[in-house]
Amino acid sequence: MQNPLFSVVIPTYNSYQKLVRAVESLQEQSYQNFEVLIIDDGSTDETKSKITTLLSAQIHYFYKTNGGPASARNLGITKAKGEYVCFLDADDTFAKEKLLLYSKFCEKGVPFIFSDALYIQESNNSSNLFSSKRYIKHTSFFESLLVTNFIVASTVCVKKEVLEKVAFFDESVGLKFVEDYDLWLKIARRYPLSYIEPPLTNYYVHESNNSHNVQRTVLSLLRIYKKWIFVSPIAVQNFVKYTLVWCFYLLGIKK
Repeated sequence: MQNPLFSVVIPTYNSYQKLVRAVESLQEQSYQNFEVLIIDDGSTDETKSKITTLLSAQIHYFYKTNGGPASARNLGITKAKGEYVCFLDADDTFAKEKLLLYSKFCEKGVPFIFSDALYIQESNNSSNLFSSKRYIKHTSFFESLLVTNFIVASTVCVKKEVLEKVAFFDESVGLKFVEDYDLWLKIARRYPLSYIEPPLTNYYVHESNNSHNVQRTVLSLLRIYKKWIFVSPIAVQNFVKYTLVWCFYLLGIKK
């Protein structure tokens, strides 16, 4: 396959069994003009020894030294042959019709697509809808995003040329856990975003989700809002808000 429409980038680290589930959701897609790039971020589990059972002319595997999800996704972007890059975390899955529906938007040349997602609790297999729509309250996606990050990484599809123009994911240690939020803001500042309301991604919630690390997440958010304080009053408000949250955290007040 020389010119797939989509390149689906899957960063993975010590999660082989979940990775199998993610790949299977791609093999079941009703639209098949895509390639899969599995980026192994230095796994020490069974991934490297068993990965050959998943590979094909459509599914490719790259191993790299551990550097975090931003560096893994960036490697995937550089390897991508598709016009559009989709992101899929190794522990998430796509709905069967997702790429088909996304392809309709791609035919119009839109630069960035995202959808809603189903949040699934792995502990009891319960689910609830993550509704991005309720957070879209401003005249621009950029302003709405500054309020809070309502874009789930595994729902995103973006033109490769757009990623090249905004310099990919920031791999700085200070933005670890929110590097996706940082990228969405950079893109939304320059390009229009297209939103699909149906939940086309299953996001699995479990104890190892990075967003559970509150301390590092707050510090990372402070760095993000500091970037935009001269652009929007919303950034100023959130910078002040999370500065207070951090002060309370240091004082042992965590609610």
